[in-house]
Amino acid sequence: MMRTEMPFSLRSGLPGLLGLLVLLAALFLVSLRQDKARQEAEGWRIHTVEVIAQAQRLLAALLDAETGQRGYLLTQNPAYLDMNEQAHKTLDDLTGELLRLTSDNPSQQENLTRFHALAHERLDILEDVVGLEQVGRRSDALALISSGTGRDAMERARQQIDVIIAEEERLLRERSARADEAALRSRWLTYAAGVLGLLLLGVAARFGLAMARAEERANSSEALRASDEFNRRVLAASPDCVKLMTLDARLEFFSEGGLCAMEIDDFDRQLKGADWLSFWKPDDRPKVRAAIDDALAGGIGRFQAFCPTAKGTPKWWDVSVSPILDAEGAPEKLLSASRDITGARRSEERIALLGEAAARLLTSGNPAAMVADIFGLIAGPLRLDVFLNYRLTGEGDLLLVAQNGLDEATLRDVSRIRLGQTICGTVASDRQPRHLADALVSEEPLSVYLKPIGITDYTCTPLVVDDNLLGTLAFGRRSDERFSQEDLTLLHTICHYVALAIERIRTEERLRSFNAELEARVAERTAELEAAASHLRAEMVEREAAQAQLHEMRKLDTMGQLTGGVAHDFNNLLTPIVGSLERAQKKLDGDERTLRLIRGGLEAAERACVLVTRLLAFARRSHLEARPVDVGALLHGMTELIQRSIGPQITVSVQVEDGLPAAKVDSNQLELALLNLALNARDAMPGGGRLTMSAQGEQVGANHPTGLAPGRYVRLSVVDTGGGMDQETLSRAVEPFFSTKGIGKGTGLGLSMVHGMAAQSGGTLALSSSLGLGTRAEIWLPETDEAPVVAPLLPRELAPAPFAARILLVDDEAVVRAGTAEMLRDLGYDVTEANGGSQAMALMRSGFEPDVLVTDFLMPGMNGVDLVESLRQIRPSLPALLVTGYADLAPSASGGLPRLPKPFRMADLAGAVAGILSGGNVVSFMRRTQEHRE
Repeated sequence: MMRTEMPFSLRSGLPGLLGLLVLLAALFLVSLRQDKARQEAEGWRIHTVEVIAQAQRLLAALLDAETGQRGYLLTQNPAYLDMNEQAHKTLDDLTGELLRLTSDNPSQQENLTRFHALAHERLDILEDVVGLEQVGRRSDALALISSGTGRDAMERARQQIDVIIAEEERLLRERSARADEAALRSRWLTYAAGVLGLLLLGVAARFGLAMARAEERANSSEALRASDEFNRRVLAASPDCVKLMTLDARLEFFSEGGLCAMEIDDFDRQLKGADWLSFWKPDDRPKVRAAIDDALAGGIGRFQAFCPTAKGTPKWWDVSVSPILDAEGAPEKLLSASRDITGARRSEERIALLGEAAARLLTSGNPAAMVADIFGLIAGPLRLDVFLNYRLTGEGDLLLVAQNGLDEATLRDVSRIRLGQTICGTVASDRQPRHLADALVSEEPLSVYLKPIGITDYTCTPLVVDDNLLGTLAFGRRSDERFSQEDLTLLHTICHYVALAIERIRTEERLRSFNAELEARVAERTAELEAAASHLRAEMVEREAAQAQLHEMRKLDTMGQLTGGVAHDFNNLLTPIVGSLERAQKKLDGDERTLRLIRGGLEAAERACVLVTRLLAFARRSHLEARPVDVGALLHGMTELIQRSIGPQITVSVQVEDGLPAAKVDSNQLELALLNLALNARDAMPGGGRLTMSAQGEQVGANHPTGLAPGRYVRLSVVDTGGGMDQETLSRAVEPFFSTKGIGKGTGLGLSMVHGMAAQSGGTLALSSSLGLGTRAEIWLPETDEAPVVAPLLPRELAPAPFAARILLVDDEAVVRAGTAEMLRDLGYDVTEANGGSQAMALMRSGFEPDVLVTDFLMPGMNGVDLVESLRQIRPSLPALLVTGYADLAPSASGGLPRLPKPFRMADLAGAVAGILSGGNVVSFMRRTQEHRE
């Protein structure tokens, strides 16, 4: 039985057919897998961009709510409250949409829930502010705004949006990485399948060759040709570009799919024997050379690079290079398979381009500059030549705000258009995008606007956000290339992002404007409040100063009253002392030693009288009058008092010009002024120093720096070595109540009193000072030709009693009354004593008739003036002498009565009583009785 054998061609081609089937199946599966992975990656990228855009719209809606609140506060226009309510609704709708988009991501769901809570926290604060404003509590509304709680809530909401966007970007990176890994695995599988198929083809070829040699030599050529033809058909069926090259990369064979992909018409004429390396750009040749070297080393080289077709079509290729080994296992040929990845590459570039555009739109603050920047970003990749950006104006037409590619003449015609006019006007009116391809030959009526400027392909998209038309954005080409559907989708997406960015910028500008106006109003109100507060503080300071001055004045008044009272008591005490010493002196004519002691006591009493006079001058309780004063003697006489007052750490020196004339001034006032100046000098020298007091005569001419009238003056100078005063302090030094010592430490009246005393005396006070150089105070007093009066300390000549008059002596102080009565008796008077007004009235009512009434002024129950008036009702012509320790008793208070101030000497008392008896033509009761008897 004859065995039927499989034909040789079938047996020899079976392994090749098997390899081809494996190769084709692998390539098909890998292609499907790559396409699916690319679509998934692109879908995730679009999903991420959509989530980010929605998140940005969330923030814009929150800003709209804030704008509505600020607008209402500033304008009271209820339309802004509608904006606020619309923002509430938009926030809830967008949050629901985002929750749907991120339903597969629990983390984003939690982030969105947190943002929604923060947003409503901010909205609640906005509603509280509006509510306070609506009930008329604007100050509370402003206080709530100024507290910063709303700003903090807004900042937390912004941060939460940043978290959401960051999470989406992280997911996009992860998904892109997974897609890239899947693509890489697919490429590895492709390479493996290709190598396996090629090896099977090689095995089949070698197997067929061996079988052909074993069988009939006559049929070998036909079998080889059949096998070669079969292999060519197998390679022609592959969509990849398969090439066979020599070891030095010279092309020997191109598959049919490769010739088609590379747009090659005649391989033998165009490419056979060409150097494959020269096809690639210079920048890519190093990695091409590296792939060839890998194949020559027995491995598989791989790379991706750009290479245009023979007709110039731009394409990207994913290339592998592997060796074909000979029987000994050495590389005999090089086999390269190139896959067209231009579509995938473009998708990746478009996604990256979209992401970069979105990033720039997020940070831009100028709409026109922003659109120009986006055009600069996409013009190259999308081969754009022209763009026009129109903005809808308040008048309802479109204003060209940004453009590229138009000349000046064209711009004049299209700078402002109406709705429905030209392509962009029609797009704005219909709110639908328009695409005009082949504009130069198109019969479309609107293409008439494109033909004069050479635009071949044009697309215009309306910029709409929340059904609000913002304007239009158009792009055009002048080349023969037309926009693909992918190009149009990308441009529409970018236009949508531009619209969102423009609305964001406008919202932020409105918010900034409202914030600025609100801050200006708050600042204005704050300034008013601060001015009012400042005025109130000034009034409080002024009131405190006035209160302090009043307090100081009351202190001075209290001190004056106290000092006056003490001086009065001293006068009462000194009166009997002086009287007793004088009486003792009179009765001890032969005892010189005792007389010296008595004279010493009288001198001490006189000094005590001077001290009391000074106390009364300080208390303003002495009757002060200008008289000729020996200024030099007064200075020397005060040296001891001043030294004790300012302390031993300060050296006091006195310099008086010889022959210094007298000055007309109140000596007590002058003493007090000098003491004030000395005390001020002491305060200026806390660490000690020198105080110099001097007096000299000066001739003052016209226009003297002191402003004094021309004439002769006595200048008293008080100079210290203290810290001095600056000019501002010096200019205010004589102001009443001005003091640098602080409240409670100085009255501010010292220099003012000195200045007043000098001015009232016909002179002036001149001050000069510099910081660190001490102070000079000069009292200028007018000279007088009158001789100064010096009170003698020796006993005065006693005025004899005109006759033995009867005197009624009234005083509540027993010691003073007894001493005065004895002095009167020594003078020869008949004295009847009474201890007060009541006893004196009783004596007069009982028939007692005195010649003279001598009464103290201040007594319990009835003072001396009242007593005189009462007694004169009994005896109208009764003469009276008022004795008082208050030297400043006004004439109106004394009833015009003659006064004798305490303490007094016997001579003062004798003169006063004798003057009343002689000058008043008084005839005593005793004298009348005597004359009657005669």
